[in-house]
Amino acid sequence: KKRGRDEQGGHEEEHALGVCNADSIAFGAVRNSFRTGGWNADPHGKTENLTALTATEDHLADEGWKWEPTQEGGILTLRNFYQHNNSGMISVKGKITLVLEGENVLETTSNLYQPLVTSPNGENADWTIRESEAGGSLTLKMPEGVGTQTYYPYGFFADHFVVESGTIHSEMVLCFANTFEMKGGNVTIDKNTGIYAAIQTLLGDVNLNGGKLTVRNAVCGVAAKS
Repeated sequence: KKRGRDEQGGHEEEHALGVCNADSIAFGAVRNSFRTGGWNADPHGKTENLTALTATEDHLADEGWKWEPTQEGGILTLRNFYQHNNSGMISVKGKITLVLEGENVLETTSNLYQPLVTSPNGENADWTIRESEAGGSLTLKMPEGVGTQTYYPYGFFADHFVVESGTIHSEMVLCFANTFEMKGGNVTIDKNTGIYAAIQTLLGDVNLNGGKLTVRNAVCGVAAKS
């Protein structure tokens, strides 16, 4: 379904879960296992549009990504992947499993209100995030020196968003999604979220069933829209 700012912006329709306006919010038990390593050679300056790829593309050795299409979507593996540009960085659709290996970074150079990871034509992907057997992490970075704004860049625009394992550090709203579930892993959101909660659902529930979630410097930790 297509969603715009108007649909995302109504505070009167939001119901906060957990503790709002707190310096730090944490749930569950710690699971933090990731392998350190160097980034692949050059930062990517282009959007990785995976929607048109119908066969496996393995660029783990030189560019840090591998795409394995499935009937319903695909499996995206990132290995020490670093992308740095001013617009959407990864474009996918369907049911997507994101496998994290090593240290992966998506860094926007823009302060505009737009997602780092998106889908074409207003479609929204289902995301399941997990680490590889070797462990893995994902960092979503904001430009340095961004002043106070109402709206900031955000990580994912999704239908359903599930964190199973891995370490995620977001300097912005992690996701706008219809539903959010955390089964494990270690998620920290600690910088600029503007008027929104660090995790924001648009139509359904937020389920925190495992792992550790830490939120700092946000107006609210998690919020669900009824």
